[in-house]
Amino acid sequence: MLDVSKVINSVTGGTVSLIRKNGAWVRGKWVAGPEVKKTIIASVQPLKGSEVQNLPEGIRNEAQASIFTAERIAVNDEIEEGGQRYVVLSIDDWQRRGAYTKGILGLLRPPT
Repeated sequence: MLDVSKVINSVTGGTVSLIRKNGAWVRGKWVAGPEVKKTIIASVQPLKGSEVQNLPEGIRNEAQASIFTAERIAVNDEIEEGGQRYVVLSIDDWQRRGAYTKGILGLLRPPT
């Protein structure tokens, strides 16, 4: 099995922050818990035109970048890199075959 995580960690990766929002459903309503912030090694890359065209129409307009990491990330996690904050719109989980996860990121705009 090809372990791509070693390449991400040693060659292309830098440190980014993974922000996971915790919470629970209580009587049918979502109650937000504390954010958990963790530093991970990942490679954030701009999307190529062909990658954008292959995305589902629902996230195509929001997609700004892709992320490759050996960490497990999930949809709606947030990534902070270079002063920008992104939300994970979709993931391709290759942990069992290549020991990495690829995600599509949408830029979060600061509140106005």
